[in-house]
Amino acid sequence: MVYKINSLEDSAVPGDGKITYRECALALAVTTPYAIPANRPRYCLFEVAGAIILQSPAPITQPHIYIAGQSSPGGVEFRLGANYNPVDSLIDTRAGGNHMILRYVRTRLGEHPDRISNNGDPIRLNDTSDQIIDHVSTMFGTDESLNPNCRNCTIQWSIIGPNMCINAGHTSSVHCKTFFINPGNNITVAHNISQHGQFRGINLGLGIKQRVAGTFGQADVFNNVTYHFTDETGSLSDQNGSAYVNYIANVAFRGPNDKPVSNFFPAIFARDTVDAYGFNVYMKDNVTQRTRVFGAFGQIVSDAQQASVWFPTADDLAKTCGVNALGVADCTIKGYDVIQTSFYAAAPGITALQFEPWHITGPEQAMRDALAFAGADLCRDGPCRDNVDEMYIEDIRTCDRAPYLFDTSFPGTAAQAGGYAQIMPTGGSLQDTDNDGMPDSWEVRFRNTNPNVWDANEDADGDGYPNIEEYLNFLARDDLRYAGFIGSGLGALPAYNCGRAMF
Repeated sequence: MVYKINSLEDSAVPGDGKITYRECALALAVTTPYAIPANRPRYCLFEVAGAIILQSPAPITQPHIYIAGQSSPGGVEFRLGANYNPVDSLIDTRAGGNHMILRYVRTRLGEHPDRISNNGDPIRLNDTSDQIIDHVSTMFGTDESLNPNCRNCTIQWSIIGPNMCINAGHTSSVHCKTFFINPGNNITVAHNISQHGQFRGINLGLGIKQRVAGTFGQADVFNNVTYHFTDETGSLSDQNGSAYVNYIANVAFRGPNDKPVSNFFPAIFARDTVDAYGFNVYMKDNVTQRTRVFGAFGQIVSDAQQASVWFPTADDLAKTCGVNALGVADCTIKGYDVIQTSFYAAAPGITALQFEPWHITGPEQAMRDALAFAGADLCRDGPCRDNVDEMYIEDIRTCDRAPYLFDTSFPGTAAQAGGYAQIMPTGGSLQDTDNDGMPDSWEVRFRNTNPNVWDANEDADGDGYPNIEEYLNFLARDDLRYAGFIGSGLGALPAYNCGRAMF
């Protein structure tokens, strides 16, 4: 079904003539301006632009949902409402809410000091599977800005963080932790920007929730940019299962407040005390606060990739083991030797690469691409990167040039972090005679669609994409973006490590 969202209100009255995000998220019935039955797979399209301010949770528990921000004439931003109590997440898949595609939206939670909560996540994938987060800008969380607990998930081309850190409403007075996948299995994290925090630049706790001996998790982490994490740019733990990770051509640069003692990409936490879990970590071409790569950012030497890794305690170092063919700990391989540069890490049962090697560029180009294309940068009528994202992109390009955004402290309010998006609608709804989500002007261009017949789910050309997804892919320029735009990002780059000393 297609919900053509025509109101920014957070309401759900079936016959009021308004179609809202809440009705689509909850798969509710709508009777006017056209009929939509309840509990169906659905597409959430937006005929409006602006802020959707949620006043209570809207958990996605009905599977098969595509939230298509690229359909908005100007963009949509989800925010926390003043009446949302107790505070929880904005976009949240929960038990049953599998198979979600979330594209080209902004989720910015904001502070809630009078409503204490440890669940203030703009986006949470809560024990669900088959999820895609693509070109999303998710910021101002009070727990994390992105907290996926998922299986078979892709998180790509998104801007994650900063958080609301200081007395913003979390149960801890200081909680500055941005991006936490725990637990997760079969995860791809690619071409994202994660920025500004103390911990959890990219934190991975791989495995599954119902852990048993022999549990494992796989993650492919490539071409991401992390910037300005003071204590822990990333971490990897075995608390949920044996960890298989490919870290390839990521960039982790110092910000103005970084601390050398405990800032690594990643820190290895060997914290399992019950089952025999281990690690297989492949690393290649990662430029970090401690590692250079020949030819990237003007460097003429390459450092050992193991130099970017740390074990927080002597006990972690002693207990970090490799894995055997079954995914069980093999302690003939220990400590730094679990980091290898010879073969891609592949968990048991994975017999082929789960990414295309041509999707991976060198680290310097990866940074150009992320700065050029990450976040909610497209809307129905063309490019629409908002003022907040533009500010943070410029912040990274200039290495937080004075006056610093976060010179002496991290933010506690959205205002301190740059405020919310200034969204200007670029037009209204387009004529759609049959209410199938595809405007008449688009349908008349192609012989396989008919503006007078509801044919959103038809696939006359047999390519596996229904007509409505062909339209949404057209708006997202997927025909160009996933054929040639990787490696095409332009623009200024900072010097290696932002000109700050290596740790």
